Amino acid sequence: MGEGCLMVILVLALVFGVVCFEAWIGMLLFNWVMSLFGCAFALTFWQAFGICALLSFVGGFFKSSSKSN
Repeated sequence: MGEGCLMVILVLALVFGVVCFEAWIGMLLFNWVMSLFGCAFALTFWQAFGICALLSFVGGFFKSSSKSN
């Protein structure tokens, strides 16, 4: 296994960890806000993970790219 493969694995693990942390924070925030309104719906971690991944994917289409001439 070369250094390149190890670097790819480390980068993928880091990206997965960041998305998991983002989903965890989003889940806690969503569930806290919904409890203030008395809603019985609770978001699970994997639902929050899917929403974060989907929003990241969709948000990639709307990023503006600036090109200098």
